[in-house]
Amino acid sequence: MDLQPQIFQPAGHAKPDSLLPSQKILTLRDQIHHRLRAGQWLIEAGCTPPASHSPVLLLAPLPPPQIAQANLPQDFPAPAILALSLSTQSALNADLAFALFDFLQDCGYTGNPLAVIALHEIITNSLIHGNLGVEAGPSLDWPHLNARHQNILQRCADPAHGSLTITVAAMWDHLHLIIAVADQGNGYDPCTTASPIAASPSPPRAAGRGLKIAASAARIDVSQGGRCTRMEFDRMGPSAHA
Repeated sequence: MDLQPQIFQPAGHAKPDSLLPSQKILTLRDQIHHRLRAGQWLIEAGCTPPASHSPVLLLAPLPPPQIAQANLPQDFPAPAILALSLSTQSALNADLAFALFDFLQDCGYTGNPLAVIALHEIITNSLIHGNLGVEAGPSLDWPHLNARHQNILQRCADPAHGSLTITVAAMWDHLHLIIAVADQGNGYDPCTTASPIAASPSPPRAAGRGLKIAASAARIDVSQGGRCTRMEFDRMGPSAHA
C-alpha cells in the first residue's frame, strides 16, 4: 500500500485581463483534479502531514473490500489507492470532495451518487470543527450565522489553525470505495457524541448534521480520537460488477 509522495504547489489565479480568449483560469479544484494519480500521495508544498495521516494507517484498519478472489479473473487489478494532503486554508477553497470525484469518474467510478455529498460533509466537519475548532452554531438566525462565518474567516487566517493539515485517502476496486478523512483538531469522543442517525436537533442549529448525512450513504467508522472518519461505499452503478 506504499504511495509515492508528490509535492504540489497550488498556482495563483491569473488576472482575467491577462488571459487570451482561449485560456481558462484553473481553480484549485481543477488543479487537484488534473494532478491526482492512483498510487500517489499528493502533498501541498509547505504541508507536513503527521505520521497519523499515513494512508496505510488511515485505510488499513478497515478490512479490505470483500472480493471473492476465486470469482475474479487472474489479471484483475488490485484495489487502486491515492491520498491528498492540503492545508486548511487551501482545502476550504478547493472543493476537495468534488475534485476527488471528478478524478474517480474519469477512472470509471459509477457508484453511489450520494458519496460525493457524504464526503463533502465529512471534509467540512474536519476543517470547521476539527482544524479550525469552530463549534456548531446555536441557531439558523442571521446574527449567529454571520458571527460563525466571521469566526471561520478569522481562524482560517491564523496560521495556528489555517496551516493545519487535512488528509483524504481513498481505496477503490470494482465493488467498493473506501475513503478516510483525517484532521489535526482536538478530536471528540464518538461514544459520548450523539448518534449520527439520531433525530435532528430542535430547534434547528446552524450545523451538526454532517455525520447523519454521511451515515445515510456509507458505513462510518471513527478513530484516532475523533480525528479520522472512514466511509465505505458500495459500488452501485451499472458497471460496478462488470
